[in-house]
Formats: sequence, C-alpha cells, structure tokens
Amino acid sequence: MGAVEIDPTIVELGRRLHPERPYDDPRVFVVVDDGRAFFEQYRGEPFDVISYGLVDSHAMFSALSTLRLDNYLYTEEGLRAAWRHLRPDGVLAVNFSVAGGPWLRDRIYRTLALATGTQPVLVAHDLHRGALFVAAREPARLQWARAAPFPVAFDPPATVRYARATSDDWPFLYLRPGVVPWGYLIVLSSILIGAAVLVTAAHGARALRQEFDWTLFLMGAGFLLIETRGVTSLSLLFGSTWVVNAAVFTGVLLMALLANAIVARFRPASTLVPFLLLLLSVVLLWSVDIGALNRFPLVARGLMGGTLNALPVAFAGVVVSTLLARSANMAAALGANLLGAVVGGCLEYLSMYAGLRALALLALALYLGALALHMRSSRAAAASPLPVRDAGREPAR
Repeated sequence: MGAVEIDPTIVELGRRLHPERPYDDPRVFVVVDDGRAFFEQYRGEPFDVISYGLVDSHAMFSALSTLRLDNYLYTEEGLRAAWRHLRPDGVLAVNFSVAGGPWLRDRIYRTLALATGTQPVLVAHDLHRGALFVAAREPARLQWARAAPFPVAFDPPATVRYARATSDDWPFLYLRPGVVPWGYLIVLSSILIGAAVLVTAAHGARALRQEFDWTLFLMGAGFLLIETRGVTSLSLLFGSTWVVNAAVFTGVLLMALLANAIVARFRPASTLVPFLLLLLSVVLLWSVDIGALNRFPLVARGLMGGTLNALPVAFAGVVVSTLLARSANMAAALGANLLGAVVGGCLEYLSMYAGLRALALLALALYLGALALHMRSSRAAAASPLPVRDAGREPAR
C-alpha cells in the first residue's frame, strides 16, 4: 500500500496525530512528491485500488483561482496515468465534493470516462455533497455499488455529454461553464486603463503619438505572455506550489541577465538571428509535452522545464536590448515595451477558453508581428539617406 502527499508537513502530522496510525504499518510506503510525478515515475507492482481522496485543501484557495494544487491530477492525462498502474481487476475511485453544482460532477465523470474508456459508476453520498466516481475494467467489480445505502447511477447523467473534460492543455477544473467572469474582466480592464493613463502621463500624449514603438510593444506583450503561461504550465511538474514560481522567475531573470550581457559584450549588428531563434524557441515550447518531464527527478524536471520556458525570454531579451540601445527616445520606447507587457499578462487569461498551447501560438503571432514591423523599418532606413522613423511607431498627427 502506498500514500502520496505533496507536503512533508502533512505527512509528519499524519504520523503523529492520525488515530489509526496507518503510516506505522510495515506494508505502507509513503512518498512525498506531486501525484502526477509519482504516477509517471512509479515502476513497482500494480495496485488493486487507487483512491483519489479529497486531494486538495480547497478552503485555502479563492473561488476565483484559475489553477489549484490538484488540477493536474484530475485531467484526462492525469487520470490515465493512474489507470495504467491498476491490476486488470483493479478499481480506480475518485471521491470529490461537487458542491459547486452538477456541472462539476459532469466534468469529472466525463473526464474519468475518457481517461479509462469505461462507464464509471456514480455514487452520491451525504458527506459535503460528495460524489464517488468508480471505474473498473471488469463490470463485475462494480456490482457492490448496488448494495450501497446511497443513490447510485450505473448510467451517466444525461447532461454529461455537454461537459468539457479537463486536459493538460485545459486544466481548469473549477471554471464554471457559461458564466462570464465579470470579476476578471473588471480587474483586467482597470489594469489596462491604468497602465495606459500612467504611460501617457509619464511621456505625454503627443510624445507617445510621435514616438510610440509598436515593435517593442509587441515584444513586451509576447514576453509577459510567455512568462505567465509558464507559471500555469509548469504547475504540471510541481503542483501549484512555490517551486513553480521559483523555477519560472529564476529562469526568466537568469535569461534576461544573459541577454543583456550578450548585447553589452558583442553589440549585435543585426537582430535577425536572435529573432529567428526566438521564433524557433516558441515553436519548441508549443510542441513539447511538458508532462513528459515528470519522468525525471524533481531537480532535473525543474531545470528542464524552467529552461524550456525561459529560452524565448533569452532571445527576446537580446532583441529588446538591441532595439532599446538604438532607440532615439529610449524612455518612450521602454514605456511602449512595459505597456505591451501589461497587455501580454492580461492575454494569459485567454487560456481559460483556448487552452495553454494556444497561448504559445498567440505569442508566436506577436513576435512575428514585431519581426515584420522591424524588417519594414530596417528596409525603409536602408533605402532612405535621411533618418527614417521606425515603422513600428505610429506617425505624428
């Protein structure tokens, strides 16, 4: 028997305070790691039963949180990873509080059905409006449910067909369908308006109209879109813990420092090569399955995941530092870049509808737009004997 817990403090409390003292049983082994990582790395004997208890302390998170500690355990890929470790006559049980409504019950049921290729049994019980979802390869293993003292459904609810299953690309288990997130929209709109007002106040409306650098604006949007996307995608490797932020922000800061050092030391004559490397690194980010890194130990998957996410930052940093150094009005150019970063951070919320991989394609489109504007301004500058304003900037009116 095994018990998997991501927090070593919870394990220690269980050892000291659990009245049945299950961890003292010699048949029990305890693993302190993320559940997804455990299923990817486990090579021992298959299990008779895999039980998903109330995995997450939901009370510790805001109801507006888009990603919680347990999200990647309940995706189709996460449940399938557990399913692979069952004996042929084994049972996978998922216990969950569906107090959020029938939509949450339907989402979990549909995801479990897709992951296992079976028709789970649904047992509704009275503990915190809970639901027990049970799947088995052999239907005979589910007949015990007929004697349960709670309502049991052997057929899926009629509304299950309309539920959106969760996946590693769209892990938002608690995102209620058909509801406009007005709270998000109001806050994001306030941030965008506030940023525009502050940048305008700092540089003046006329100066911005004359000097606004759309190339650096798009570079800033792509930069923060990649960074914020990384926080969500790397949660697949560590759960939604501080380790994710440490891996993402350490990688970003190191790559930004490296980019500035490269520009200061070598002073690139052309940005075409770093632009092309930037586009290739974003395509790589889009194409790699982050979940595959769970096969490696914690430090290794942190280094690989952080590096993969930070590579576009390094190449974008070389481009941005070079363009800023050449700018006639560095303050206005930096303002455009910062305003773009604000927009990019807000665009990350599109993942709640389009998924995480789509954000990489959106970042690719932003960087392609920046490259097109930069090449147009470079051609204009080469063709004119007089200084030509960057085509990425809006002309004066």
